[in-house]
Amino acid sequence: MNNSPQLYIFSPNIQLEYMIYGHGKKSLICFHGFGQDYLVFENFSFEIENYQVISVNLFFHGRSDRVKGAKYMTHKEWKKILNGFLNELNIDRFSILGYSMGGRYVTSTINSFS
Repeated sequence: MNNSPQLYIFSPNIQLEYMIYGHGKKSLICFHGFGQDYLVFENFSFEIENYQVISVNLFFHGRSDRVKGAKYMTHKEWKKILNGFLNELNIDRFSILGYSMGGRYVTSTINSFS
C-alpha cells in the first residue's frame, strides 16, 4: 500500500493530489465531499479487497489546484484532465464513487467516459 500522497501535474496551472490504497486489480476512483480530502476513503479501502482505491483531492483541497482557468470548469476540460490522469496511472477501465461535491465530478466523468 502506498502511504504517501502523489501529485499529478496536468499543466503548470492544474494539478491533482491523490492517494492510492490497496493492491486490487480493479481501479476505483473516489471523489470526496466539500471540505474533506482523500483521507475520507482510507477506511473504506480496507473493506473492498478486489480494488485499488485512488482517492483524489478535488480542486482547492489539499494540493489540488486549478489556477488561471475559466471561472467554471467545463466537461471538456475535466475530460482532458482526467484522461491525462488515467494515462499517467495506466488505467484503461475504472469504477467511480463520489458524494456531495464529488458527485458532480462523478456525473461529469460518466458523461465524458461512458
